[in-house]
Amino acid sequence: AGAIIVDTERPNNSFEGGARLSIGNHASYSGSAFISGPLVENELYGRITASYRTSDGPFKNSFRPETRVDDLENFSVRGRLIWE
Repeated sequence: AGAIIVDTERPNNSFEGGARLSIGNHASYSGSAFISGPLVENELYGRITASYRTSDGPFKNSFRPETRVDDLENFSVRGRLIWE
């Protein structure tokens, strides 16, 4: 038995946003951006984050060592709402 807990950062009553980009070996690129703030003053707050990662480098398949994965691409979006 086990559990996976995804705990995103809490939005608050001040507007904020940000972005991060990085470049690495094997044509590896990644980036993420977020926006957070009040949706309804003193009642509803929200935060949404999107991230993307890609790489052309060689990857080893841990479950099947005889196979290799040469391309990796991942896109995700997550959000959080708080209602007080």
